[in-house]
Amino acid sequence: MPQQQAEVQAQVLKEIIDNNLATKKDIAEVKADIERVRAELKADIERVRAELKVDIAKVKADIIKWIMGMLIAQSAVIVGLLQILK
Repeated sequence: MPQQQAEVQAQVLKEIIDNNLATKKDIAEVKADIERVRAELKADIERVRAELKVDIAKVKADIIKWIMGMLIAQSAVIVGLLQILK
């Protein structure tokens, strides 16, 4: 094989290897990126959980207020009916 052809083939193989094979550094970078994404996702999940707890507490308070209002209204209706029936 002529030297020039061998050099061209060697260069092509080098480019293929450089562009397609991952080095230990590449793998370490990907792992670091994955860990960063996991940490961000975990923080986002915790933030959403905290917000959900606050929202649930607000809904519970609103339901209790509504129920108390209905109890007072029912009591007023019962008292009114008792006054009419006397």
